[in-house]
Amino acid sequence: MKLKYLGGVLKLENLSQEMIDFKKKATSDNTLLVSQNAGERVHLAAALEKPIIYVAKDTYSAVVTHQKLKTYDNSAVLLQPNEDLLFYRKTFQKSISGDRVKALYSFANKDTNILVTSPVALLQMVPKMSRLLMSVFSLKVGDEIDIFKLADKLSELGYIKEEMCEEKNTFSVHGDIVDVFLSHMSMPIRISFEYDTVENIKTFDVETMLSLGSLNEVMLLPNNDLLFEDDEIKDAIEEARKDIKKAPANAEERLEQIIDDLSLQEKCSQSHQWLIPYLAKSLDTIFDYRKDAIIVFDEVDSIKSLLSNYQKEHQARVSELRQKGEITKAHLMSILSDVELQDKLSKAIKLGYSNITSSSTLISSLNTFSLFLELSTTS
Repeated sequence: MKLKYLGGVLKLENLSQEMIDFKKKATSDNTLLVSQNAGERVHLAAALEKPIIYVAKDTYSAVVTHQKLKTYDNSAVLLQPNEDLLFYRKTFQKSISGDRVKALYSFANKDTNILVTSPVALLQMVPKMSRLLMSVFSLKVGDEIDIFKLADKLSELGYIKEEMCEEKNTFSVHGDIVDVFLSHMSMPIRISFEYDTVENIKTFDVETMLSLGSLNEVMLLPNNDLLFEDDEIKDAIEEARKDIKKAPANAEERLEQIIDDLSLQEKCSQSHQWLIPYLAKSLDTIFDYRKDAIIVFDEVDSIKSLLSNYQKEHQARVSELRQKGEITKAHLMSILSDVELQDKLSKAIKLGYSNITSSSTLISSLNTFSLFLELSTTS
């Protein structure tokens, strides 16, 4: 395999001088790499040894790319898109929000340098990084904490206290034992205390209640990816009420129902994502998490088209759902606009992959490389 640059040949052999030159250029200036080999694209991205946000062509491709990148760096995380931001709902797929929070925390906390995502997820808002980092609570065997303070902490993180801990995002307290089913874990854990000391932490089976394995430490993550404050939610609801007056006459009743229902939800309810356009100042984008990250676009031209199409579809849906009273005009701002996206990208170094040499508004490339395989025969 060779890398060709401006008439010269750059060989990718361990850390040859040519590879060092490629890494230097790709980590300091916008770069376009012409290659049809998906495996080598992933390899080159991992070889940069810098924080990267790898944008795959779609959600499925992001899953595949994430698995490939994990062969180079097992800490690589996948940021899935959130569920439909325009429909008001009370129930959500709990694993999605849990996986999103875990991925975002790992990237923000620098537990990993590789985050893989899709064009749709790239345009969505994420919780403020500072709030996410402050909200996470680590618990180790041997730690001292009052069992009731732990229960209060779980409530603050959005977990619901139940008689039995059988579903995600719930916990229970029985004597000196706290059971909790964390949003980012596939099975619940049982925390046993001896007075105020954590004696052991074990996973257990929901059906049999039998212990499955021991843990030395567990990270208690929020059960949603919003992290709004009570006063912020209250102000957002008031702003939304004002917008009802601007809505079509036949939409007012439905909007009133939605807003009244939101005012009754707990602070940590994922339903508050309906208020995202009114709470933009209380949110970040993934670009804000690691400002030194290189944005890697797989199939840069396709991704540019997909981003544009998604934004257009979003605008059309906002118009349609506004007439039905499901949302307000403000919901146009539920995702990043093209102007906002370009502003974020203008501040980042970008590496784009393409099948052909081309130009894209996503990347104004200063360096263009071509990648090809050199076949050799042995006698």
